[in-house]
Amino acid sequence: MTKVRGKVTIENTPEIEKIDLLVCKRPIDKDYQEIETEEVYISKSTVFSSNPTEEEANFLLKKKALEIGADAIIDVYYESGKNMSSWGFLTANGIAIKYID
Repeated sequence: MTKVRGKVTIENTPEIEKIDLLVCKRPIDKDYQEIETEEVYISKSTVFSSNPTEEEANFLLKKKALEIGADAIIDVYYESGKNMSSWGFLTANGIAIKYID
């Protein structure tokens, strides 16, 4: 799991842009192999901080996919709220996959 406290700086590089991020249920129209489940957790640093966004979570998912050699993250879903240790959070989960040629 990738955990971030505070604002995420989004740096969309050409490599990051190549990663597909699909908020969908399988099947997709390409053959693929599942690599692993990915999860990112972003929390507000103070009560006055802005809420974490899906855009920030998507960037972190794509960055993780790039690090492990995945081509896409599928079945992405989000959960947000507050808890005893955070003024607000956003969690994003998905399955990292590698396309089979």
